[in-house]
Amino acid sequence: MSWSILLLPLLGGYYYLTRCIRTKFRYKRLERQRLIFDSSIYGFGFLFISFALWLFTTWGCPTIEFWLSKIPLKIDFFYPSLLSFLLAYGWTSGFNFFKRVVTPNVENLYLAKAIEKTGNSMQLDLLKSYASQQLLMITLRNGKVYVGIATELNEPDGQSYIRILPFYSGYRTEKQDVKLVTDYLSVYDNAGGEDSMENINTETVICEEDIITTTFYDQEVFNRFSDSGDSS
Repeated sequence: MSWSILLLPLLGGYYYLTRCIRTKFRYKRLERQRLIFDSSIYGFGFLFISFALWLFTTWGCPTIEFWLSKIPLKIDFFYPSLLSFLLAYGWTSGFNFFKRVVTPNVENLYLAKAIEKTGNSMQLDLLKSYASQQLLMITLRNGKVYVGIATELNEPDGQSYIRILPFYSGYRTEKQDVKLVTDYLSVYDNAGGEDSMENINTETVICEEDIITTTFYDQEVFNRFSDSGDSS
């Protein structure tokens, strides 16, 4: 037996883990060594199932093995190995299609679960803001401050970005006090109320690497610090 045929089950396991919406968000956040190890485990699982299907099929329909023997490809266990990759591909595609039809916005649900398990503190804050519509105060490296809600969950693919709907924006002073100078809510009100928020595109995209602090924003607490002269 050529050990090279084990490459197909390994590719099948890799394809499943990186393309299935149930697993891809989690494995994008894990180290590559773990991905390769788990790919081999899932690949051998698909190989075991495909080998059982192959034995059952050739036993029930011997003519299949007869016609395949006419093909000038003499590699032991090649067809069960190929079937394992096709099984992984078919299962992944079918699962994704079914979930997207049955459950709207299903990718964000699985992405949220991945963030809950493997996300850092900032990503967990962004997830909470997105899920419960809580206001989040974000401070950037250049001193810019945004107060708003996260409107999109991002995949950890290279340089990650977040999208927020700002309610206020401002900056931090040299003493690190927060000064909010732009009130986006007044812009929405002047344009016709909450319905106008859908028509006014004020969403802001921020690179995660530019964020230095995140904290949940409470207007009453912020006013108390502002009145005391310490709004940091």
